[in-house]
Amino acid sequence: MNLIPRANIDSWQDIAGIEDADVIIIDTPPYLASDLPAIFALSDIVVIPFRAAAFDILALNATVGLVESAKKENGALRACIVLTQGIHSTGFNKDARLAVKEYGLPVLSSVMKMRVDYARSLDTDKAIYSTENPKAISEIEAIGNEIINLVDVG
Repeated sequence: MNLIPRANIDSWQDIAGIEDADVIIIDTPPYLASDLPAIFALSDIVVIPFRAAAFDILALNATVGLVESAKKENGALRACIVLTQGIHSTGFNKDARLAVKEYGLPVLSSVMKMRVDYARSLDTDKAIYSTENPKAISEIEAIGNEIINLVDVG
């Protein structure tokens, strides 16, 4: 896995010119809404992270609206939701799935649970692999595999 710092990208069109990659993941917060239409235009799939909380529901609504608008120009664009900060052994994940059902988007079966290692990995060039936490690594790989399957099936 190679990480490309945002500072190395002058335009989102630069990403379209990357030829030696099978999968490119752009991780951006939804408050960068002005960049999202350009990113969505280049995308095969948009993965929307969701944590069952009031502000996340508002952000989800806005992001789904942006995806729906982008589909008018990029008809092949797909989207799905991934649950984040899941709490093991509670009804939290089930409640979160119910909260997003109305959007009609697939919800990945894999969940990114609440782990300190995710925060610790943000300032490394190896991402979650720098933590050596097998549970966190397994979660991210499972999410990645589901996304790749969605792209391959689509």
